[in-house]
Amino acid sequence: MANALLTTWFSLLLLLVIPVGAAPPRAVLRAQAGSDPIIFSYYNLYGTANDRGLITSSRVGWVEFGNGSYTPTLIRFTNRIVQNPPARTRLLEPPVLVLMPGDTVTILHNTARNSFQFKGRHQAELDFCVRLWRGALSLDGVPGELSEPVEGDSTITYQDANIRNLANRKRLTQYLPLWQRLRLEGDARLAQLRRTPGIRPEVAACLGRQIRLRLFSMLLNPLQPNSRRDTLRTPPDAYRDTVAAQLRGVLAMQALPAAASQGLGGALSQYAEYQCVLARQYPTAGASYKMAKQLFSGFHQAWACYLILEDGQQRQNLSYYIQDYARWVKPHDEFLKMLRGGPPVPLRSYPHAAFSDSLAGPAGPPRHLTDLLAAYRGKVVLLDLWASWCVPCREEIPLSIAAAKRYGKRGLVVLYLSIDEDPTAWRGALKQLPAGAGLQYRFIRPGASAFRQEFDVRSVPHYMLLDRSGTVRNPDALRPGDVRFGALVEQLL
Repeated sequence: MANALLTTWFSLLLLLVIPVGAAPPRAVLRAQAGSDPIIFSYYNLYGTANDRGLITSSRVGWVEFGNGSYTPTLIRFTNRIVQNPPARTRLLEPPVLVLMPGDTVTILHNTARNSFQFKGRHQAELDFCVRLWRGALSLDGVPGELSEPVEGDSTITYQDANIRNLANRKRLTQYLPLWQRLRLEGDARLAQLRRTPGIRPEVAACLGRQIRLRLFSMLLNPLQPNSRRDTLRTPPDAYRDTVAAQLRGVLAMQALPAAASQGLGGALSQYAEYQCVLARQYPTAGASYKMAKQLFSGFHQAWACYLILEDGQQRQNLSYYIQDYARWVKPHDEFLKMLRGGPPVPLRSYPHAAFSDSLAGPAGPPRHLTDLLAAYRGKVVLLDLWASWCVPCREEIPLSIAAAKRYGKRGLVVLYLSIDEDPTAWRGALKQLPAGAGLQYRFIRPGASAFRQEFDVRSVPHYMLLDRSGTVRNPDALRPGDVRFGALVEQLL
């Protein structure tokens, strides 16, 4: 009871101290007494690393969450390369943490033993990250069993080495069984993630995505040449089939908002390079750019092409491709400003047009979805997409009404959006709904809805959660009847 009261008072204090629309609180990293110095970094949506320098017993580290940030975000610590006689090299990889705004973590690091201990309020999450690090599947670096030998030294991964001799490279048919064993470990980790209590839903979702993206990235690694001296490798059918099967899961992540999809942009860029190799093209920045432009669409097309050009222009002149990019990327021109050396600007995860659909209410003139959402800025909004002919939708509506009653005083609003083509059927269904489902609207042109297309809403019921600033935090939320739904709403409130 005391803990519940303390949590309530802390939440009220945050609401008083942090104004609506303000940048979320930072995460804090502290070194425990006796810890060796720690260097950490994290990336934003533009692929730019935020190198925060040293953490020591007298110097605290901060993780900023603002425009262009991932939430949650991955925190990486510095790798070390150790050389032991006779000229053997070993890469010491540290763990990767997943942090949310407001988190505080205390770290005890021993450089000689490459050991890390983490303590924090969400200990189950920290412990899970450590277990991942100690297994074969980590969220960073390259697992030892998937390393390819370089000049007879199997302790160096060829991805990170200066390769001169390609004779020792393994066949892709030899690589696949190793990767499949790693995939089985990934499946076991995902099952473990679902069973572990004390992990916040956003962090669990982030860890699950990162595991899948790491597996996909490592599957594509052997086909990536390091220089033009490399012979482009022709993958066997089994390898191509495996990539195609894994790709389906990666493409499904494109429905996520950019701020929730850390690693996805890199995976899409890497897949474009893979397709270049299949087409017998060396994956230069220009070739990869043209391939990504062809493969993807919308925001993720702009994102993948930007990441390819941003990385490539550090080594060569890509002005021709940047000019081409400028001709079609106008809805996401914040990327173009970055390519041309401008300062980071707020990144729009979704174009304004995605919210421009016209809606009809039970009475009164039509209104735009943009205006409707703006009217509830400062509230946490649950969008309940349904249809009169959808039995599961109507069975779930009493549960969304119950959620509105439970959390309404704290700021939750439920908006019901129908995709009915027939307005008469919709109005008839409204009369049969229980009391409390009052905020009802219908897409006037549901079949041509930009909103449904942008968020890939192909079936109902479908639920989405927006935070108090109006940002889409979960475009494919759990049903209100799911036992985990309350935790998602609590986090946003």
